[in-house]
Amino acid sequence: MLRSYFRDSSSYLSVIICWFLIGISVLVFLNAFFGRNGIFSLFQDQGKLQKLKNEVVKLESTNEKLKSEIFSLKNNFKVVEKIARENLGLVKSGDTVFEFLSSEKYKVMKE
Repeated sequence: MLRSYFRDSSSYLSVIICWFLIGISVLVFLNAFFGRNGIFSLFQDQGKLQKLKNEVVKLESTNEKLKSEIFSLKNNFKVVEKIARENLGLVKSGDTVFEFLSSEKYKVMKE
């Protein structure tokens, strides 16, 4: 009886259109929240962007320190001399070098 009512009138078509529009609305809503470019994805991307901005700030700071070190190495001979003495063990002519032996080396030399 109900089917015959819908078939006989134009309301059957309006019910189909109504359900179709509800289905489309649900799909659009779900896509807006859970889709690839949805709201949740937007929040995740904002978190990633903030992390990358923090990393850029750290790298810029490190870059400035390295530029300063390069400048001092190019323009200040005393810095180069200090590095040569401390890290490479180089000495100037006329300097007296004292070498302290560890206890193991001392035992080997005694024998």
